[in-house]
Amino acid sequence: MHSTPTYKVLVKSLYMVVLGEYVYALVTYLKTLEPGVWADHEGQVKKEVLELDTIFGEREDVGDRMPCWETIKDIFQLRQNRGRESLHEWLASFRDKFPGYVSFQGSLCLVACLLPQMEVELSPSQGCGGCVALTS
Repeated sequence: MHSTPTYKVLVKSLYMVVLGEYVYALVTYLKTLEPGVWADHEGQVKKEVLELDTIFGEREDVGDRMPCWETIKDIFQLRQNRGRESLHEWLASFRDKFPGYVSFQGSLCLVACLLPQMEVELSPSQGCGGCVALTS
């Protein structure tokens, strides 16, 4: 029904924005906790990520490799390692595996960066010169 190329690009881009923000918020939240209690949140995170997958439909329908629970669950294995330091490494690894998911600089900029094949007109004050990856 919704298999046009434009639809697929829009769904994938929206999924990238939503999941990227979710992953960044998760890492930020876990940094505030002691590593020993991270596991207490694993069930809720799994539920939410699987709900996102359901909301956005079959990921195979919208393009290439997209992160899912199998990728995100690795963050809960870090509690046995070096704690908060390993969160930074996990986030960097996630960004390397899935470029574009954890980026931010305002909605118009993000849409323009994620949808290069579509024409998006930005005024000079809205241009970003490239999205800035979150590092903290």
